[in-house]
Amino acid sequence: MPENTPATMTGPIDPAKIKRKISFLWGEGLTDLVLGKTMLQKLGVLSPQARTGHTGGCDAFWKLSPVMNRLAQSGHLVLGLTDLDDWASPNELLDSHFPQGINSNFLLRVPIVMLESWALADIKGMAQYLQVDEALLPRDAQTIRMPKVTIVELARQSANQRIATDIAPPLASRARVGRGYTTHLLRFTETVWDPWRAMQNNESLRQAIDAITTACTTDAPAPASIDKFTEAVFEKDPPTLTETDREDELKTPRKMPKFDYDIPGDTWFVTLFLADAIPLEYLKKMQQELLEWMKKHEGTELTAALRQQRNELFPQRIENFLDKGEGSCLFNDTRLARAAQESLEHYNGRRYNLGRYAIMPNHIHAVLTLPPDENITRVIRTIKHSSGDLLNKLTGLSSGTPVWHQHTLTQQVRNVTELAKANQVIFLSQ
Repeated sequence: MPENTPATMTGPIDPAKIKRKISFLWGEGLTDLVLGKTMLQKLGVLSPQARTGHTGGCDAFWKLSPVMNRLAQSGHLVLGLTDLDDWASPNELLDSHFPQGINSNFLLRVPIVMLESWALADIKGMAQYLQVDEALLPRDAQTIRMPKVTIVELARQSANQRIATDIAPPLASRARVGRGYTTHLLRFTETVWDPWRAMQNNESLRQAIDAITTACTTDAPAPASIDKFTEAVFEKDPPTLTETDREDELKTPRKMPKFDYDIPGDTWFVTLFLADAIPLEYLKKMQQELLEWMKKHEGTELTAALRQQRNELFPQRIENFLDKGEGSCLFNDTRLARAAQESLEHYNGRRYNLGRYAIMPNHIHAVLTLPPDENITRVIRTIKHSSGDLLNKLTGLSSGTPVWHQHTLTQQVRNVTELAKANQVIFLSQ
């Protein structure tokens, strides 16, 4: 056991003792990601080249977990954070997904009962942020079955009315949390939360810090290249693609899809970009080239080669242009990125089910699954309208000022192959 163990730690790990750092960090949600990143940065063990992200939900996290385990097998240290929720114990949860066990480099940690338990465990910090008496906070946060409810009830007693109305929903509302709940939790985590204070009141957090410290202060062979391994996992062997799916894809070429974005229901991979992210003339030129290509190939079998050709002609060119970072890049501002994230999550479970997503400097990628009575055009219009009003307010622009580009890249996800490719784009964007 390294000498610099969490039981005696009050700050970062001694740099002289660090043998390696965390290369990949994945959380079930955005708050898991931010808390994990804050913890690793304060420990001093987050690699400058680390790839970080969140899956936007429990199901997507466990779908990605085999990929995380494979990254660990290649020699990289990988930290994954997901909630225990209704499972009896972390071991029972892990055994259900990895009956053969996981690689020792995969630090899969499960806050008990959920991430908010780790946040609540910093009694002094949480009381300070919420502006409530420390005596109101639980002494052993991981015994609280509904930590979200606890935080909301604490916020209602805040001396700061803004905090109370942001975090707690109106009493007549059916919502569990207020619209500013996530924003405040992230702000608390980044600016106030002290993992060393918190681990004194939460055993699962202490064990997580212990495991991270042990892994990072233990000698190990140099890992494989991140870029090469990522390419192998996501391009040659998509994690959600089974052998049966792969055979069906090869044996059954599909007809060219109709140019129809109003099909009800189903799953969509959407890219929303800011009004100044792509010049309209450039976008119209690409659209015209795509329409000419589709007219040329109308009624022909859409083989793998033709799909690749079509993607290079339009979606991939848009992605490449967006990655240049043209325009105002509003989402470089953390406040504005969080506002966009809150707008996206606001309709989750109501207008659509939100899969994985990524917020980039000038655009957003998201996977949305719609109920049969919805269509993608209405959903995108709603997202743009609600987030646009909020972003205008935060930037001081007049209401109605265009925030989003009038066009949106919308691709229907028809099978697990296409879902894997959409998730690949999101994974590599972060």
